[in-house]
Amino acid sequence: MLEVLLNDGQNYSDVSKELFIERYKEFFENIKKFPETELGFKVYPGECTSCYKGRKGVSLVNPDGECCLSLIFEEYEDDYSDICSCSSFKTEGIEVVNTWIAPYFYTDEKYDWKPSYKDYQEMAECDKGVKEIKEEIANEGILSASFYQPWFHKYEKFDSIKDIFTGISYKYSQEIRFYISAVRYINGYFENEEIAKKLFLKFSEFNVVTDDKVIPWLNECKEIFPYGFYEFDYECNFLQDYIVNRNLKFKLSELYYTHSVHHLMNKYWDLILPEEDSTNEDFEYEDDGTLPF
Repeated sequence: MLEVLLNDGQNYSDVSKELFIERYKEFFENIKKFPETELGFKVYPGECTSCYKGRKGVSLVNPDGECCLSLIFEEYEDDYSDICSCSSFKTEGIEVVNTWIAPYFYTDEKYDWKPSYKDYQEMAECDKGVKEIKEEIANEGILSASFYQPWFHKYEKFDSIKDIFTGISYKYSQEIRFYISAVRYINGYFENEEIAKKLFLKFSEFNVVTDDKVIPWLNECKEIFPYGFYEFDYECNFLQDYIVNRNLKFKLSELYYTHSVHHLMNKYWDLILPEEDSTNEDFEYEDDGTLPF
């Protein structure tokens, strides 16, 4: 339908018609993959209350009040000259309880983007970083700290939290950001491995496990591993000595003490938490990947 309604050679949301349609198709296809989502989205009128204040548009809202998308339209001579998503939209006719993140277009996808010398440098550096980690995976199969620690510190600048506040994000850096994000958590554990060793050895000195010994120990662990009570939440293969994070394999034996401390924290969690807050077997950390940053 969009192919027919939108004009060839015209830009929408500052990107080409073809990219605009492709990104929104992906968005709606992904909605169908959420089994917990009530479909039956209907169109409701409304208007922008902020950046394009007063401009009319529509929201797609399901019976649960979930708004998957709000769009505003710019018209010229009975035609749509532009369409863009709106995050400050007042919907009429239904109460919206939650608004989803709209399809996102990267800075270097915009029709008027002109790369600078710095951009070309960063592109080359991102490509180099991706090539390095892919070669290591191809050659070794499992990533060891001797590789991923220096690699992470060399390229972590491409996955900075400041991008969230600037609103600037480049498509050319997305692949290396995936690898940086996967390595970041494992590297954090590795950097605390010596502390984990001391904690584990301290626990091993307890002749008898009693509340007066374990509770202070648990509180000390919690300062270093605040999520340690949820067990070491990674796929582990002890025989082949690896753990998996985001489909990447990391050497498990290098995190022996971290893994052991997490296990002990999980085992004795109920000693420091109320009964109703004890370990929830259904707990999951959900990384929906919807943010481009």
